[in-house]
Formats: sequence, C-alpha cells, structure tokens
Amino acid sequence: MTDRPTNRGQAITLNYALGLGISVILMTGLLITGGAFVNDQRESAIRTELRVIGQQVAADVATADRLAQSTEDNSSVTLERDMPDTVAGGTYDIEVVATADAHLILTTRNPDVRVRVDLVNETVIQETSINGGRLRINQTESGELELVSGGGSG
Repeated sequence: MTDRPTNRGQAITLNYALGLGISVILMTGLLITGGAFVNDQRESAIRTELRVIGQQVAADVATADRLAQSTEDNSSVTLERDMPDTVAGGTYDIEVVATADAHLILTTRNPDVRVRVDLVNETVIQETSINGGRLRINQTESGELELVSGGGSG
C-alpha cells in the first residue's frame, strides 16, 4: 500500500471558506453600490417632485397677483390648492423669500434636498414658511399677498 496524504480534507474546507469569503465581499460591494444608486435616484425623484410643486405654487401666486391687480379696491383675492402632503414619503416645507427677486425655496430633511423656484409678481408677497399640503393664497387688507397653510376661512 502506498501512503496517501492526510491533508486532503483541509483543501476542501479551505476552498469552501475562501469561496464564501469572496462571495460575501462581492455581495457587500454590490449592496453598497446599489444603495448609493437607490439614494441618488430617490434624491433625483424628490428634486423633480419639489420643482413641479414649486412651479404649481408659483403659477398660483402669479394668478393671484393678476387677480389682485385687476380687482376693485373693496375686493379681495383667495386661491386654494391641494398639494401633496409628502414627497417620496417625507414632509417638505415651502418658504417664500420676498426680496427684489421673490422666490420659493422648497426643502426636505431626509435626504436634504433644496429647490428654488422664482416668482413673477407685481403685488408684494409676505415672507413666510409653511408645510406642504393644502395651501391658500390670500390678499391681505394692506393689498399684499400671503401664503398660508390649510384651507377654509381665516
């Protein structure tokens, strides 16, 4: 009889452990890369959705502005709009910046996304910050426009 090597079982165990280790490393790399891709796609979707919402609000402000310019002294303007409460599962805020170049800033917190949408208006608009959802654009007694959360009166 010939002597057979006794380390044969070690090679199979070692090959199995190495194969398992390489598989774990490859799957971890794929998950990390895939997770970053999903986050990038989510941010892109949120940015697009915020831009659309901002453009709708800006269009409503422009409409309210035109109505305010054309109404009689004792008339007032009120526009209401139902906007989504959330974008991609998270809440968002709408901030009105009333500088010489009035604009809206729409933001989400997780992930941090910020979108600017310009306003075209002649009537002064009050600076404010509201949550997304139902909103109302009013003409105040002083003739300015204001953006407020919610609907209904008052």
